[in-house]
Amino acid sequence: MLQGITNISTNTEHGEVKKDYKLYGKHRSYMSSEESNDLIQVSPAFKFLARLNWKIETIDTSDKEKIRLSFSILDYIFKITIDLRLLSHLNKVYFEVKRRNGKKAINLVISAPSSIPEHENMENILLESFDVLFTRLEYFVITNEFQANGKRVTYGYYEDLVPGLKKEFQKILFALLVFAEKLTSQKVLERFKQTNPNSIFETLRLENVEVC
Repeated sequence: MLQGITNISTNTEHGEVKKDYKLYGKHRSYMSSEESNDLIQVSPAFKFLARLNWKIETIDTSDKEKIRLSFSILDYIFKITIDLRLLSHLNKVYFEVKRRNGKKAINLVISAPSSIPEHENMENILLESFDVLFTRLEYFVITNEFQANGKRVTYGYYEDLVPGLKKEFQKILFALLVFAEKLTSQKVLERFKQTNPNSIFETLRLENVEVC
């Protein structure tokens, strides 16, 4: 059901990078069988994420047409699979998100419109809307205002946060596409901008909330 860019599982430890994956062409020389998190940042793709102060949790490129990636920004861990073959057919993108050290262990699956701004400034990604969203969800769980396990959350619980969340996701998505382009040497951004125009009618939604 999830197309092109989708969520993957979250049971990984910080700093773990899979050693069995194959990187594209010029990036393979940056890998070794020893601790790899520092070494892969020599690559232009990983140097780009390092400049944003994003940290790789796991990455798997054993399928040349897919990038399975887990990364952290501030207090949040995101997981995503980028299927390069489907970039020009997307209306939505799907992320799995959790917050470190929250009052409640909450995992979200969030769908966002597959759109990016024409000119994006990657500085100052503060995730303020995410902070409000997770704090609110933690409160709702504690007060039993909704049954969250494995269920979709009513849109009214977070409707006021959607504009801010969409902007934060646009920044994250743009950076991920730049990363994929640097990693694969393919015209990822150009192909993504050919996305179905119906994506402009999509809104951001919490597809699933799991309380662990």
